[in-house]
Parts: sequence; structure tokens; C-alpha cells
Amino acid sequence: DEGPIINDSNLKTEVVFEGLESPTSIAFLGPNDILVLEKDKGTVQRIVNGKILEEPLLDINVANDATRGMLGIAVSKGGEETNSTYIYLYFTQAPLGEFPMGNRVYKYELVNNKLVNPKVLLNLPAVPGPSHNGGAIMIGSDNNIYTIIGDVGGHRNQAQNQESGGEPDGTSGMLRI
Repeated sequence: DEGPIINDSNLKTEVVFEGLESPTSIAFLGPNDILVLEKDKGTVQRIVNGKILEEPLLDINVANDATRGMLGIAVSKGGEETNSTYIYLYFTQAPLGEFPMGNRVYKYELVNNKLVNPKVLLNLPAVPGPSHNGGAIMIGSDNNIYTIIGDVGGHRNQAQNQESGGEPDGTSGMLRI
């Protein structure tokens, strides 16, 4: 294994951690403090100084076929008025072994290496699926949350829905919260 090809001599790569299952996204709490999502398992893992914590910060049931699963993460640290750290997650929620309930954007608070106080911010479709769920999430310089949902395997985009007399359904677009 030769590793990635780097064309800029000012950049280098190094392995930080090995052994994760289907990692999809990462977010940084600090220079050596990384949150990593495991798509199929529905976990949020924390790696500090190259060592993974014994227990995940969150372990939830997700539908994980094709591009469904634990998909996107963003971190927001409180300002001077609060020391809270908020974690935003995009995942395909499902009861254990059942059909997906939908793609969700949740806000959690990080407390004692656990994600607590869940609040649903967006309920998005996950059918007909299982492909094209999107899931990238970020916090913009305007402090809004931005996320992308695909066509979830068959929806037409919003413009096509409107042209054919249908209503926009929230798919095939970039959404701002």
C-alpha cells in the first residue's frame, strides 16, 4: 500500500487510527480530538491522541443499506455565555432491523463523553431509497446549519416536481436550518 498521491510538498499524510468499520465523516473537537461516524453501525466514536474511547459517544439504530446510515456530522462550540459543545448529526433513523423512518438531522449536546439531549431539527424522506441519501452537514460562517439530501433513490428534484404539478418534497437540494 503506497498511500495517497500528494502533489504539494508542503503536505503530508499520517495514519491517525485504524480499525473503524465503514467510517463516513469526521469532525474535530480539537487538534488531536476527532469524532468519527461509523455508517453501518450507527455509532459516533471519539479518538483522542490516536486512541479510541472504550464506548462510543452515541450508538443508535440506523438503516444502513446502500447509502443509508450514520452519514454527516458538524460541531459547534458555545460562546462566552456557555461552555456547551453541540454535535449535529445526519442519519437514516430506523427501529432495529426495520424499514427506515426517515433521514434526520439531530442536535445533541456533548456531556461526559456522551451525546445527550437529542432534538430533531429536520425530518426528511428516506424512501424509495436506499440510494442517494446525501448526508453532508456543516455550519456556515453565518451560524446556520447546511445539509444536503439526494433524491433518495427516485424522487425528482424540486424544480421537476413543480414543473409536473407536484409539490417540493425537500429532496435533491441543499437545506439551511
